[in-house]
Amino acid sequence: DLLNSEFSVNNNSLYTQISTNLNNFNFSLNFRNEKQYTKYTSNGESWGGPINPVSTNIEHLFSGGKFAINYALNNAMNIFTSISKGYKAGGINQNPSLSEIGRFYKPEYNVNFESGIKFNSKNIVSNITVFSMERTNQQVQISSQQDEGNPNSFYYFTSNATTGQNTGLEFDTKIKLMDGLTAKTSLTDNLKLITDLR
Repeated sequence: DLLNSEFSVNNNSLYTQISTNLNNFNFSLNFRNEKQYTKYTSNGESWGGPINPVSTNIEHLFSGGKFAINYALNNAMNIFTSISKGYKAGGINQNPSLSEIGRFYKPEYNVNFESGIKFNSKNIVSNITVFSMERTNQQVQISSQQDEGNPNSFYYFTSNATTGQNTGLEFDTKIKLMDGLTAKTSLTDNLKLITDLR
């Protein structure tokens, strides 16, 4: 097999953040805007025959941001909560054997909610966080038969599900037992849900 391809990605982004304190509260707000331009071309041969050439230009505009509140209960303990909107750029599966339907995958968008407690003392640092992420056009790895007449044409590639959700709990702690000796523990419980692969 012979594949000649050219793949280039150009990103332009703008980021801004503001933060302010009010008594024991800290408020922060940030925004990000991004423009991504992708160019991809490919051609070649497989088993002595030509591979269907691909030439495409893709342009995406993204926006995201985060609003967070932190409240200091005392000098050692903080409570925090946040909501954020993010994204993951789409792309191109470069396997030349994929059909046109499987060639491209869309950007993924998500909204994330987090709340937790942070404890920081001289000898102990601990964090507990609960989170929930709602995902749209979730990017997933799947395997699909690309040629209905060829049972050996199963290939792995990135595609999109309609929606997905991640919900879970994270806990980590670090304890200084003595000078030069520290114990660390972390625990994550994560539930994932994916609906309607396409």
